[in-house]
Amino acid sequence: MILALGAEYPEQWRPVLSAGIGDEESARYILLRELTARDLDSAAFARKLESVGVSIASGALDEQIRAGSFQFVLILQLAAIDHVVGLERFVDDSDVFNARLNALGASG
Repeated sequence: MILALGAEYPEQWRPVLSAGIGDEESARYILLRELTARDLDSAAFARKLESVGVSIASGALDEQIRAGSFQFVLILQLAAIDHVVGLERFVDDSDVFNARLNALGASG
């Protein structure tokens, strides 16, 4: 999707996006790269999401990550928890803030 839009994206995503692999696999590798950079596994990420009002079972999250079948908002929610370097080139900080607000609204 990012390549189709011709959008700028974080430099650390370049190797994945230039590899010519499918969208789901690219999404999976990008999210795993960002989680690894934060020393998070899916269970720890699920707990961090819970702390900002996003409730998802770690098993369900793990399955979504493995399949690459998650929505981009998951990366925005990660950015709301811990800054994703270079993401501001693709999305405005207000998008990250709104993703967090939407998550908090959905839980309450």
